Amino acid sequence: MHRPPPDFAPRVHTTQRIAAIVQTLAQDGIPPAESLAGSSLDEAALTAPDTRVSYAQIATIFRNALNLSPDPTVALRAGLRMHLTAFGMYGYALLSSPTFADAMAFGDKCHRSMGPLADYTRVRAEGVEIFRYDGILSTDPADGLYRFALEFKFAEHMTLFRDLYGETFAFSAVRAAYAEPAHHEAYRSLFRCPVSFDQPANELEIRAPWFDRKPRLPDAVTH
Repeated sequence: MHRPPPDFAPRVHTTQRIAAIVQTLAQDGIPPAESLAGSSLDEAALTAPDTRVSYAQIATIFRNALNLSPDPTVALRAGLRMHLTAFGMYGYALLSSPTFADAMAFGDKCHRSMGPLADYTRVRAEGVEIFRYDGILSTDPADGLYRFALEFKFAEHMTLFRDLYGETFAFSAVRAAYAEPAHHEAYRSLFRCPVSFDQPANELEIRAPWFDRKPRLPDAVTH
């Protein structure tokens, strides 16, 4: 289902994704002030619980990361920091879901409220569940920001599923609409599944029996 793009100006989103980028760049020797340049944010704002940020600020900091990091895998590494606890009550609702179907239905309904980097639709085929992503920060697969945001999203979703199902969880396939990057081998090492580029869509594929299993901490009342 196509959704209209969000407004990039309102500061209504939490800081966790920006914090993940800043922390990852700091590991690469990039000072937070450089990572945050042009965003009107400082390091203290990232840990203040009442700070809210806009899509425009997120895009600025992601482009900074593209230009500053000596490691091209920075988006993948930052996305791995996004555990369920980074999403507050949204994450807790996912964690307490009684079934895979309950978790997915909740995500379908509420994920836009979390300021996602990409919208998704789900396609169920025989024996597979496919998450299909459309970029929000950029809609041009040739734009470095488009690839960067999707890399972050792919790694973020792998972390979320491993929080739900344990470290053995793995996608059965990763497909990207953008061209194969120079660091493509990092994808195969990280996702432990076939990865392909220049595809018609950005997709993460899950095979049964994963979507027939209960999350690790189901609680129907809390959910």
